[in-house]
Parts: sequence; structure tokens; C-alpha cells
Amino acid sequence: MSAERVFIHPGFGKSETTSLQENIFSKHEQIISLGRPWNDNNFKICKQIKNLEGINYNPDAVLTLVKGVLEGHGSLNNKCIVLSDETLLSNAYMRNIKTKGGK
Repeated sequence: MSAERVFIHPGFGKSETTSLQENIFSKHEQIISLGRPWNDNNFKICKQIKNLEGINYNPDAVLTLVKGVLEGHGSLNNKCIVLSDETLLSNAYMRNIKTKGGK
């Protein structure tokens, strides 16, 4: 199973991310959207990847969830996989910003 391209689109608040997600990413026949509009599987993937590495992040769970979504799309040839979620960068750990106390 392989796709032509995989994109992570973090989006930013008030930058039309929702419009892209709902009107292009989710409707284009050559895009497999792993973000909004939310369904049970997309929500679980995004929730899982936001977990903190070394604490509650489980790469096997992410892989299982993503494989489950992709298997439902048949052939991935010439398709793009897009993970788009504007809350990805709201987590200081994902932005690699030092928090108070140096951690």
C-alpha cells in the first residue's frame, strides 16, 4: 500500500483551514482526508497523534488507525493523504517550545 504523497497540514486559526478541509480535502477524489469533517476514525487518529511521546503516545495505535482508514479507500495510486487539523500546533510539545521549568 503506498500513496503518491503524504501531507500534514497543521493549518492556523482564522486562515481558512476549515474551508480547505470541508470543500477540497474531503471532496477531491484524489485526496484521502484524515481530518475534518470529523468522523470516528479521523477523530481517533488526530487525538492519538497529539498524545505526548513517552507518556501516552502509542505509535502502534496510530499505525493501526491509519491503516484501517486507508484500507477502506482501495488503491492509493495517484492519491494524496492529507492530515489537516488546526489544533496540531496548539500543543506546546508539538511546537517544540520549552515550557516553564525547562521541560
